[in-house]
Amino acid sequence: MSSDNSVSIDISPMKDNDKNNNEKYNPPQEFRTIYKGTFNQPLQRMWRIIYDDGRLPIEERETFLEEYTLIGKTDFNCTDWEAPDKSQHTDSYHPTPIKKGWKRNISYIMDINSPIGPKHTRTSAEEEINVFEPTKILFESTSSTPDVPYGSYFNTIIIQYLYEDEVTHETTFEVYGFIRWNKSCVVKKSIEKFAYDGMIDHQKEMDQALNKYIKENPNPKYIENQNNNLVYDNILEIKEKELEKNHYNPLNYCSSSLANTFNSSTSNYIHSPERLKYHEKIMKLKNKMYHRTHSPNTNTTITTYSSSSLENKKWIVFTSMMVILFYILFATNTTIPPFDTENQTH
Repeated sequence: MSSDNSVSIDISPMKDNDKNNNEKYNPPQEFRTIYKGTFNQPLQRMWRIIYDDGRLPIEERETFLEEYTLIGKTDFNCTDWEAPDKSQHTDSYHPTPIKKGWKRNISYIMDINSPIGPKHTRTSAEEEINVFEPTKILFESTSSTPDVPYGSYFNTIIIQYLYEDEVTHETTFEVYGFIRWNKSCVVKKSIEKFAYDGMIDHQKEMDQALNKYIKENPNPKYIENQNNNLVYDNILEIKEKELEKNHYNPLNYCSSSLANTFNSSTSNYIHSPERLKYHEKIMKLKNKMYHRTHSPNTNTTITTYSSSSLENKKWIVFTSMMVILFYILFATNTTIPPFDTENQTH
């Protein structure tokens, strides 16, 4: 059984106009149609709703990330979009410089609802832009899930195509999928069926969630102005200065992109009924170490997380308990001279 790792896929759009004179996308023949839907929102807002990276404070951006995308996922990490030569990078809210060939990487741990196999799996994906225009966006996402059975044998490739109608300004969202095999597998057909069914179910749920979100939030939550039109690297510093000015401890504002996912402004948080829930999330985050690396050559900042902080604390407690236990055992085993009744004076 041959593998598909030698297949070269060109996802460039074939220009074919539909009856409304809108440009139609025809995917490569290897791909299956997973989803097609239309939303009464312009392309720019749909991009920010679906592909938000959690970089801006929560009160300054769309919140579909928290309300749908991150449900059932932990240890979420997302890099900036970056140019092929590493000379430029930007977040999803300031996409002006993005062009063909720009990439970003996403990783997280995902819950699995399956009666057999693991209950969680690591997931990583690389997304690459093919077309990025005011009324049209096309990009490819290649993901891997190494912890599932035969997970190292294949990659899932998703093509996502969004275009805005020039008359109605509605955005059509199309998704196409393909399983690329890296090794031969005797259960290939079963895995492909499970994978494609999972993609379709996921997009059905996402469609319902998007329509609900847009109905509840008909207007954009993000407005370009001089206060929030910032590059990501400056947001944390400005936010901390704002908190210090208002006599709040900057530590209340967690300095990480993931923490910003759960952040609301401290001034609103103090008397908020969500205080307990928010504080619980922050404490969980503080149990994870994060490391921010900044490359002067690429001007790129990436935040990574690990749970080694909590593990280190457990190891310290365990070591301390063992030392105390050995001390007690040593003390109880020390030889004590017997009581000499013959030499005792009466």
